[in-house]
Amino acid sequence: MQVSTTFIDVIVERERFYRENGAFIIWVFLNFEEKRFTELDIFYANKLNAFILDEEAKLASSKSGELVLKCHYKDYFVQESGELVEVAEKDEEELVPVSQLSFDDVTGKLFFFDSNNRKRNVERQAETRRTEIRIEKERRAAEERARKAREAKANRQILYGNSAWQPTYCEPERTENKGLSDANFKALTKSRQYESLKCDNCGNTSRFYDRACFIFCSKCRKEVKY
Repeated sequence: MQVSTTFIDVIVERERFYRENGAFIIWVFLNFEEKRFTELDIFYANKLNAFILDEEAKLASSKSGELVLKCHYKDYFVQESGELVEVAEKDEEELVPVSQLSFDDVTGKLFFFDSNNRKRNVERQAETRRTEIRIEKERRAAEERARKAREAKANRQILYGNSAWQPTYCEPERTENKGLSDANFKALTKSRQYESLKCDNCGNTSRFYDRACFIFCSKCRKEVKY
């Protein structure tokens, strides 16, 4: 039991001695304050566990018939605020019988709650949650883009269906050769299909426009088969 302030090099040497001799050590405080550097060093070196024998622990020990210590430790949890996901911490205290403590073979110390392992697990949970939020955000953005595209397409169809106006991306309407390019005009003339060119949808026979080898009706915008 640590009842007075001890230099950190003394603490380190004692821990090394017990560890090399196969013994376990537990530091017990009469009270604990994280702001005191010596206590803080012991706290962080033991999975963020500090054991205290205060009046409450003494009373619990008397009632149970075995040594009960108050364990002060850090717990961690995922905290969300909108799209922000963080790892938050909180201080916990619990009365623990010594028989319920675990042995750390690496450090040669006893502990109750592995705060370090808990923090690593919560950090992984937080990262998973951040990924889920990012994927969901991207999915919603994609859905919104698709919705706007469908809406724009529907508006164009309404506009083109009720108006003879040509969209701005169309080439200027040709007045010669029924609006066809020279290449398509020559090809249709050679195959004798030019004079019989007709839109099956609206019956137009006079005005067309083309894209590569495809021909479209200037009135209803439907593709014309030939």
